[in-house]
Amino acid sequence: MTMTPIRRAALSPLGIIASGLTLSVAAAHAQGAPSRASTKPWRASSTVEIATGYDDNIFLLADSKLDNLRTPSASSRMSGRYTDMESGGDLVTTLRAAAEFKGSGMAGRPMRLAPEIEYDAYARNAKRRNASVSLAADHSLPHHGELRLRAGMTPSYFAKNYLADALDRNGDGSIASSERIYAAGTYAEREISVDYRLRVAKSTKAHPFGAAVSLEAGYYGRSYKAPFAARDLSGPTVTLALPFDLTRRFAVEVSYERLQLAATPTRSVLLLDETQFNRDFNGNGTATDQSARAFEMVDRTRTENNAGVEARYELMPHLDVRINYERRSRDYGSAEPYDIANNGRRDSRNEFGFELGWHVMHGLQATAAVRSSAQMLNRENDPGAIGEVDDYHRKQFRLGLARQF
Repeated sequence: MTMTPIRRAALSPLGIIASGLTLSVAAAHAQGAPSRASTKPWRASSTVEIATGYDDNIFLLADSKLDNLRTPSASSRMSGRYTDMESGGDLVTTLRAAAEFKGSGMAGRPMRLAPEIEYDAYARNAKRRNASVSLAADHSLPHHGELRLRAGMTPSYFAKNYLADALDRNGDGSIASSERIYAAGTYAEREISVDYRLRVAKSTKAHPFGAAVSLEAGYYGRSYKAPFAARDLSGPTVTLALPFDLTRRFAVEVSYERLQLAATPTRSVLLLDETQFNRDFNGNGTATDQSARAFEMVDRTRTENNAGVEARYELMPHLDVRINYERRSRDYGSAEPYDIANNGRRDSRNEFGFELGWHVMHGLQATAAVRSSAQMLNRENDPGAIGEVDDYHRKQFRLGLARQF
């Protein structure tokens, strides 16, 4: 499925939902309060979870570059290429606290509010530590329908270091690795969505088959801190999900998501081969430098398509297994002639996941999960030396324990 913090609560995702809930309550009072027989008292519950696991490639680097973090070269240290990137793999501990409030909404129909906060602590890569907040609001509708609102934001997230500038110190026209200047690529992200879910067939003991359809529309935004405003992305999202209960113990969900993310074309520092374009980018009177500093237009606009399937099977009471697969593809829309990193770029990623969940005792749930993913590009890695494009492989392992109150 990462936002500049919103300055006014009324304009933030959480503020929008809160405003919507206020209007809903006001509308309910305007129509007259429901009878006591149809009104359910509000109940509160909470969940605290701690999970720890290992991620062997948190910066999504190519296999050949992971060793560079363990033993960075002198030129890498000078350029800041791996500053604050202490280790390619890391032990990640996640702390999550969530609350849930259930009661009656408009017309006495069931309603749920669920705020949540999460914090990721990285053992070695301290700069990657981050927190996020989210809010969910669900309201039952007539004819087996449900309206669901979701909003979330992450104020600060360190992705990796990107090329910010270059300085030809020796004056030879080409930029050596030690003459590059990298800076932290840190961004904030926000997202909000509204989802309508309709139950088509109800699963019962006598007739276990059940089906529903869910259609979600939303907005996603990512904003980078200076000097990387050219990397900002934002745009609409749409998701279609089809969950099925095939038996009382076996369920499957198929989903498709599309994101149309736009960026503003902006001039950025690139390292280009002048012989490829027959142009003097650095203004030294020749067009033969193979790694010349160029300041040209870059456009990171992209369309993203995610298709996935998840299967859940109850092995025995209080023990179930989940298996999922997702295929992600990204098509970049840049038409800028010197934007070799994004012009014609297509990425594809395959991701597999396996998770066991079991009920330990009343109010205590444990999980164990493993995830493997691989990204493939349609061309050579990292042209233009901007730092973010690689084929990569990644494996994640996780153990979690959640306590409900």
